[in-house]
Amino acid sequence: TNSAAHSGSETDPIPVYSAYGSAVKLTIKKTDGTDYPAGVILSQGVQLVLGSGLNGSIDVTPDFIKLPSPVAAGGEAVYKVTVKATGEGFDDSTTRTLYYKVCREVKTVTSTLPMWHILKEAIAHTSAGGTVVVNGEIKATNAGGNNGEITIGKSLTIEKADGATSAVINANKNNLSNGNKDRIFKVESGKTLTLENLTLKGGQNSGTFGGAINVTGGLSKAELTDCIIEDCQAGQGGAIGCGKGTAVTLTNTTIQNCKAHTPVNNGTGGAIYAQGATVTLTNCTLKGNEAQENGGAIHVEKSGTPSFAPSTVTIEGGIIGGTNAADANKVTSPYGFGGGIYVNDGCILTLNEYTDDGGVKYGVRIIGNEAGRAGGVRANNSIVTMENCTISGNKATDNSNLGGGGGVYTHGGTLTMTRCTLTGNTAVNNGGGLNIEKGSAVITNCTLTGNEAAKAGGGVYVDGTMTMSGSATVTPSVGSDIDKPGKNDVYLKSGKTITVNGKLNPTGGTAARITPET
Repeated sequence: TNSAAHSGSETDPIPVYSAYGSAVKLTIKKTDGTDYPAGVILSQGVQLVLGSGLNGSIDVTPDFIKLPSPVAAGGEAVYKVTVKATGEGFDDSTTRTLYYKVCREVKTVTSTLPMWHILKEAIAHTSAGGTVVVNGEIKATNAGGNNGEITIGKSLTIEKADGATSAVINANKNNLSNGNKDRIFKVESGKTLTLENLTLKGGQNSGTFGGAINVTGGLSKAELTDCIIEDCQAGQGGAIGCGKGTAVTLTNTTIQNCKAHTPVNNGTGGAIYAQGATVTLTNCTLKGNEAQENGGAIHVEKSGTPSFAPSTVTIEGGIIGGTNAADANKVTSPYGFGGGIYVNDGCILTLNEYTDDGGVKYGVRIIGNEAGRAGGVRANNSIVTMENCTISGNKATDNSNLGGGGGVYTHGGTLTMTRCTLTGNTAVNNGGGLNIEKGSAVITNCTLTGNEAAKAGGGVYVDGTMTMSGSATVTPSVGSDIDKPGKNDVYLKSGKTITVNGKLNPTGGTAARITPET
């Protein structure tokens, strides 16, 4: 505690922090900090004036006082402490009264304390189902025992303290020697880690699966609400890596500036890597993340043998990317897939609306992301459903025959888009807005406008099956771009089909301008 900053009065008690729930021990000294001489008798009294649910009882001895900590994390107990010194041959002191507030939380009061170690011990001292409360920045250092992965071997909650200005858990990768760099949390099989109102940063795992959080034990879970994960790195899942049978749920959470990097340049999932897992994001922001190979923000694939369990990812509202250049999620390999999201064989991706407390609905926005192949979303032989999405300003930069899909690139599988808007996406090759290869795409009440491809299909490149219905419109270019291939047109490969499902009611009266392969 910093007692000098508090008067110790009833209205300004001296705060003392108990990270583990142990009693606080007060040793009585003279005002100059030295011991009282022999023959002095100390008369002490303690009264609990606020709080309940204490971890033990008050203990008063001639030499010290013990003030019990609250049992509940984040709890507070205020004590009135009185001391008077008397003794033959000495002038009696006045009665000194001080108030102390014992707080059950992990609080950083000085940079010299081994706070990473203290957090580990606080978790170890917390019962299953309990809560650890954090106040201030918990930072790893090179000091022995004050760094390293924190294993979650029981279900518990870690949250920001009420009234705290910050609650940061910083693994400090940029300032530690290589042997001391590590991810922040690993959740063991069957356990659930719940995080609320925290910032996680500086985690780095030299191997795979999660620079901040590893969720790979069967049936393990991570649930984050109102959190930030930033500046973390791993080979798979710069922020979070989750494996077969696990679940990750993020609500109102931001993952930013994380990287999936390996020494051999095959890092995948700049923010999240899911392998046979279930991932749910509600009103979240993923921006400024980077992968070397696939999935600038999210990489989704099946687990390995023998089950080949698919991953299921559901995103409700929120934004992948952003309007500023620094917000873009990127794949750095010139031939990598999915600047925003990459979904591989046999998995399920669903993009739904988010409804706020006022009943207003918001679709997922995928904006300004970049990859060689599929700037926004790439799906291989998977099931993709999109409702009321905005996909804009994404770039596919590979000019080889396998490049294309500035906004969305689907290879096999099925794509169902309803009330979506694709605008301002570009491809150096084919399919500025949408590239359909082999699989099928059903587009209902969607609008594609202002998309461009340097080669073919500025709006849509059809090398599979495309079905349009309702008010679906691929708005024809106008002015100097009118009738120009690659300017938001629909390029139809020889032998492929566009199906009109019922009467179309396109905005402006024209559903699309088709450029057939000659």
